[in-house]
Amino acid sequence: MVKERVNAIALAPADELCRDSNRFVKLVKNPEAQGRIQAAMKRGFRTPDAELDLDRLLGELVDR
Repeated sequence: MVKERVNAIALAPADELCRDSNRFVKLVKNPEAQGRIQAAMKRGFRTPDAELDLDRLLGELVDR
C-alpha cells in the first residue's frame, strides 16, 4: 500500500511521461542542440572529470 501511494505521488502519469519524452527527442534533434552536444563531447562531457566540473563546462557552452 505504501509503494502504491509513493508511486501515485512521485510518478508522472504515463501519458505525460510519453509527451515529455517526445518533446525531448524533438528538441535534441534541433541543429543548435546538436552543436552544443558536440561541443560538450569535445570538452569531455560524460566523463567523471566533466561531472565534477559541470558548472564550468556548462558555462563554456553558454558562452560559445
